[in-house]
Amino acid sequence: MKISIISFLAAILCFSAQAQSNFYRFSLGAGYGITRSYTDLPKSKTGQVFYAGLDYSFSPAISLGIEYQNGSIKGIGLENITDSRVFTNSFASGTLTGKLHLIKWLHLGAGVGLIHNTMVKIERKMVSDSLSYRGNDVSNDLLIPLTLGISHYFSDYQGLPRYGVHFNLQYNITLGEGLDGYDSSFTTFRNGTPDIYTYFSVGLSY
Repeated sequence: MKISIISFLAAILCFSAQAQSNFYRFSLGAGYGITRSYTDLPKSKTGQVFYAGLDYSFSPAISLGIEYQNGSIKGIGLENITDSRVFTNSFASGTLTGKLHLIKWLHLGAGVGLIHNTMVKIERKMVSDSLSYRGNDVSNDLLIPLTLGISHYFSDYQGLPRYGVHFNLQYNITLGEGLDGYDSSFTTFRNGTPDIYTYFSVGLSY
């Protein structure tokens, strides 16, 4: 009787261990999205972004991934004689993000990274020719990405999820003044509010 109970418990443990390990560790993905800026400028314009990433799963519920983004972030001032600011940032970023898969199709994530800002369009002249908006046309800022995603997976012949379609909303907080190219208020030329951009993306993974 004792042998039977021990055998039964051993079978349960083996089945549980197999269930925990029966998944693919690595995943490659890429996709396209649109960006919106929330910076010192009062108005946002839509930009676009392409991304590629590699994820490693420690378990079906926890993963860690690296992601590269390349695209544009845009904003505009009040479009009047006192605020003619406008910018287009052709940016590239790299992030390291941990993800928690709450249920089969929903995940939350947070991480850290670096964004490289390049202003391909910016207006620095003010009302008076003797003054101008201050800032850098090229800069680097620390980046904190926060993500919310929904995924749908297609299984292979073994019944394991191999192919995925992903919809992600990412909220990116930058620690610096480089995202919009302005350092910037009319009086102090600096502020304590972080520059932020969001992007919504659709992607595929394998």
